[in-house]
Amino acid sequence: PPVPVRTTLDLAVQAAAEQALVGLDSPSALVAVDSATGEVRAAASLPVAGRPRAFTSYAPGSVFKVVTAAALLDSGLALSSPLDCPDTFRGTGNASTVRPGPTTLLGAFTQSCNTAFLSAAERLPQGALARSAQAFGFGLDQVLPIAAESGDFPTGGGSADATAAIGQGRVE
Repeated sequence: PPVPVRTTLDLAVQAAAEQALVGLDSPSALVAVDSATGEVRAAASLPVAGRPRAFTSYAPGSVFKVVTAAALLDSGLALSSPLDCPDTFRGTGNASTVRPGPTTLLGAFTQSCNTAFLSAAERLPQGALARSAQAFGFGLDQVLPIAAESGDFPTGGGSADATAAIGQGRVE
């Protein structure tokens, strides 16, 4: 016999999420999470058929700079610590909106300077970035109350991990 199922989805928010994807040409996903409770209010994917993109792991990209900034602060840097934001660093560049030149940790974070974060992360103590990632939930088993892949942070080093500080490489 059927039993009641409780979900945290909000039908109005779900409808809005699905509507937000209408007309998009590229594969997309939208997940709305109530920041106060952590409950998932909506999850929509495009295309609809197949594996739901909203619950598939991706490289977090620049949002991972929050994790890297926390590791840098924990290692003794201050928001006012000087950093350089060159055009490129070890083959990685910045978005066209980033102003190269001298800056601070806060400035690099504010304008999302990839090169400053990559350079600064190289000076972190061994394992500091991995510990920061774990503190933010990366690598933990099933952090959501639904079946979904959890985030992962690479260990073991190598060139695939070189861009982990900016949420690329093997970070998911």
